[in-house]
Amino acid sequence: MTSNGTEPDEFISKLEGRAGERIRKYRQLRADIADLECTVTSDDETVKVTVLPSGAVKNIELSARAVRRSSGELEHLLMETIRQAAAKAALQLAERVQDTVGDEFDVVGMVNARLPEISLDGDAAGPERSR
Repeated sequence: MTSNGTEPDEFISKLEGRAGERIRKYRQLRADIADLECTVTSDDETVKVTVLPSGAVKNIELSARAVRRSSGELEHLLMETIRQAAAKAALQLAERVQDTVGDEFDVVGMVNARLPEISLDGDAAGPERSR
């Protein structure tokens, strides 16, 4: 008998079951990450950016109104929209990882602590901090 009162074979069987479940969850996470992307549209709806979980920009769409802006204004709008999309993608990835690892680590908290002070809704309050 083991120290927790179960037979060794039963104990090993439970360990194998938990390990199998964890492997299944990590495989699903890998598949989910491969499909994850985040699209954000600027407040004035002139710039739309799609970002991958790595922060890499997948796509940028500019409206006719966007290209009428000065180069400095357009640059600022692009960078802000990219930052917002990257922050949102990072949070979505952290939430998905959190679901997989459970309460062992505060993944969402660690990511939130490292996000730049930007807003996902146009104000200067900081990134969306929800789970």
